[in-house]
Amino acid sequence: MNPIKSAGYITTRQVCERLGISRSTLERYVKTKGFPKPLKLSATSTNRYPIDAVLAWEHSIINQAF
Repeated sequence: MNPIKSAGYITTRQVCERLGISRSTLERYVKTKGFPKPLKLSATSTNRYPIDAVLAWEHSIINQAF
């Protein structure tokens, strides 16, 4: 996983690269695995994910594994 700062937002592409998954898998994670929903920060922007929420989700998944 790539290190990221714990403030701000990351794109769908960055989330997929970080997790090693496709966009369709990410959409499935949002619907079925409690992954944070993306935000649209302006009318012309692409979806963004709050970094804090992504990190919290990662930690919860890791904790479930143990």
